[in-house]
Amino acid sequence: MRFLRAFALMEMKSLDLLPREELHFPCPICGGGEGIRLGTISLARLSQDDFCSEYGIISCSACGMVLSNTPESQEQIDEYYRNGGYSAAYLATPATRAQASYFHTWEESLFRHGFGPHSAIADFGCGEALLLRWLLRRGFSRAVGVDLSRSLCTLLREQGVPLFAGSITGNELPSGHLDVALLIHTMEHLRDVSGTLAVLVERLGKNGKLFVEIPDTAALPASSGGMPLRYLFPGHLLHCDAHLLSNLMGVYGFTQHESGTRIREEKGMRIHSLYGIYGTGDLRPWQADFTLAWEVASWFHKRRLYPSDALEALARSGRRVYIWGVGMHTRLMLGMSALAECRIVAVLDINPALAGSYLSGYRVESPERLREARPEDAVFIGALIHRERMEEILRKEYHFTGKVLSV
Repeated sequence: MRFLRAFALMEMKSLDLLPREELHFPCPICGGGEGIRLGTISLARLSQDDFCSEYGIISCSACGMVLSNTPESQEQIDEYYRNGGYSAAYLATPATRAQASYFHTWEESLFRHGFGPHSAIADFGCGEALLLRWLLRRGFSRAVGVDLSRSLCTLLREQGVPLFAGSITGNELPSGHLDVALLIHTMEHLRDVSGTLAVLVERLGKNGKLFVEIPDTAALPASSGGMPLRYLFPGHLLHCDAHLLSNLMGVYGFTQHESGTRIREEKGMRIHSLYGIYGTGDLRPWQADFTLAWEVASWFHKRRLYPSDALEALARSGRRVYIWGVGMHTRLMLGMSALAECRIVAVLDINPALAGSYLSGYRVESPERLREARPEDAVFIGALIHRERMEEILRKEYHFTGKVLSV
């Protein structure tokens, strides 16, 4: 105990050397308004995107909660996801064996806590609804999904998936009691935590349960040579370890019945995650904990984004570089790595809605431009999920024989 206390004091002394800043929104755990800047996320600016391109990852100076200190309101965040595009081909991609095992784990959790095919289940922020579709195939006939994306809801409703376009706090989902609310990689996107959890307390009543999964930001130090977007994604506002998640749920009256860690498999990504299963109960006071704040600050101090060494060598070589994909990974690498120092000749994306927009001053063009690439050129693929398919197209359709790098 004496050692832990000394370690906590060392944490606080180290964090005290970091700059303080005012929070754009109150801390969701303690309501505090001041934070300690642990590090800065810098993104290359896309002309079509109004979101903040540089912001601090901060720790609330009172309780230690780690947050992205961005100025966007919940309404702005919702509108961003509302306009998110999905294609029928993307949604038709079958679940991998690893994903099926992951869904089966959630199904077992439902049964273990007394829920089954006739339970009223709502999957909030369900994305492409892979878990929801799994449950429906397994006989969970009263399971429904709620998501902000209009295109997603339209496409999946055409396939018979019971999906409602809207938010957790909206009125889109039919009224009535819920046995289970699923927030699977949804809570980290919430600005209005208080309003959201108040709605769920009311819908779940005394006997319902809330199933939560969220990225385990404590896994970030292990990714110091890799990509932090699994844990510090710009759309993620809340960053938790096990203690901070327990604090967050307790102050809103949720009692923990089960918790742990698991790996979420998501189309080429393995995300270390925390999960918790909660019933409604009494409010519980928070306890300050700065362990995660210290770990995140340490990560920023020593970070090198993969593939930093290769990008530095590419910048020194003077090779012409084509960038394919203008998503968050590319924007992060342009903002925080040597990619920005490379001899960029074109920025490309397959999405026609991005044609004519600009990324860091480069006009976004069609990937057809790759047909003119020379063998001595290089291509940087900035899409994590689709990178293998993009490299296949690059080699087989565009007959590119030069160097390829990817995140």
